[in-house]
Amino acid sequence: MKNYYHNSAKALMFLLCLSYFSFANAYDFSEANKDGKTIYYNVISETDKTCEVTAKEIRNIISSTPYDDYVGDINFPSTANGYQVIRIGNRACYNCKSMTSVNIPNSVTSIEYDAFRGCSGLLSVNIPNSVTTLGRAVFNDCEKLPSITIPQSITTIPGFTFSGCKAFTSITIPNTVTTIGDYAFQVCEGLTSVTIPSSVTRIDNSAFSSCRNLEEIIVEEGNPTYNSANNCNAIINTKSKTLIVGCKGTVIPNTVTTIGGYAFRGCSGLTSITIPNSVTTIEWYAFG
Repeated sequence: MKNYYHNSAKALMFLLCLSYFSFANAYDFSEANKDGKTIYYNVISETDKTCEVTAKEIRNIISSTPYDDYVGDINFPSTANGYQVIRIGNRACYNCKSMTSVNIPNSVTSIEYDAFRGCSGLLSVNIPNSVTTLGRAVFNDCEKLPSITIPQSITTIPGFTFSGCKAFTSITIPNTVTTIGDYAFQVCEGLTSVTIPSSVTRIDNSAFSSCRNLEEIIVEEGNPTYNSANNCNAIINTKSKTLIVGCKGTVIPNTVTTIGGYAFRGCSGLTSITIPNSVTTIEWYAFG
């Protein structure tokens, strides 16, 4: 009897899970945009009449499967079916490998995690100044995207945001950004130089790891937390005297006492480095 109830409970739980995912994967409505392309939406608030762009079926599990929800050049509208479009939802365009460009309207204020992750055919993106929030890994593995303009409205570049954007040749970080998350620009192999504005006061682990062609790093004068003393082509934490990001063009100054964890991680273009006598500590995976 005990096994019977135990097995019945397991079966009931399984059915409930199936029911949950069937509802979770459904979009609320769809409507053709001005180009005649179908866009899928979820309602955020009936009271405020707001909605978000979503996928035909939400991707709950990371997969390499390509999807054709959005193909070619996509123009998201600012309104749909009487609702204002204020968000690009979680994984809305995940792995839409045939998407080539996307235009986001001024009504959108946030782009949620993984929204364009794996859109390997994406060549251009327009992000309006209305967007104030980016989720993690929003453009992860958009490997053909040559550049992107980060709007002045952004204060945080979350972890993995541009990781795997191999075609990036340059990136301008606006002076409104205060935080650069872990692995934010990992494997941006086309990057040769980067400038950290004076506004940035937090840079997490491996933010620029495996950027093998990076040879110039500049920290703007007046930054209260970091410096790139004597054009050393590195990011140094001023207070702790720790070199936290290096590249193949780095010359470690003799003011540095610590080479931080992951500082040169994936720096495959590095052929030699001189470590001055001032350095007393080399942390975990510094030259991984």
